[in-house]
Formats: sequence, C-alpha cells, structure tokens
Amino acid sequence: MNEEIIVTNHHSLRSIIREVVQEQLKEFANNFMNMIKTEDKILNRNEAMSYLKVSSSTLSRWTKQGIIPSHGCGARVYYKLSELEASLIALNCS
Repeated sequence: MNEEIIVTNHHSLRSIIREVVQEQLKEFANNFMNMIKTEDKILNRNEAMSYLKVSSSTLSRWTKQGIIPSHGCGARVYYKLSELEASLIALNCS
C-alpha cells in the first residue's frame, strides 16, 4: 500500500472539502430529482398502452376491474407511472 503525506494549508483543505461536498450534493440532487420525475410521471392512455405493451381493450378492462388505477379530467384518462408499476408487481405476486 502506498501512503502519501500531503502538505496543505487550512484554506486549500477547506476548498478541497467544499468541492467534494458540492459534487456529492449535486449527484444526490440529480438522482433524487430523477426518482421524483419517474414516480410522478403522468401517462395518457396511449402512453400507458405502449408502456404496458397491451391493447386498448386490455387497458380498459384492467381499469374497469380496478387492477390499474386511473385518474381523469373531463373525458380524458391518465395513469401514474408509479401506480402502473405497483399494479404489475401486485399481479406478479398473486
């Protein structure tokens, strides 16, 4: 194992630590935002059918049977990606 002794002053050490902490915080923030975007993503019927790789009639049947929760605004129907994924997990368990 190679061991090195680094000589630095107080200000340089603070700067190095600050840079490393900022990099780690940016990485954490990006990962966290990606997680939130994925979980809160709203899909329309066509996007949900494409994601699940099912037909319109299958998606309608699953929605009517309560297998997949849906949300609406007027005549439009939307699905939350996180709920679609949770429904798939539940189907695989039964």
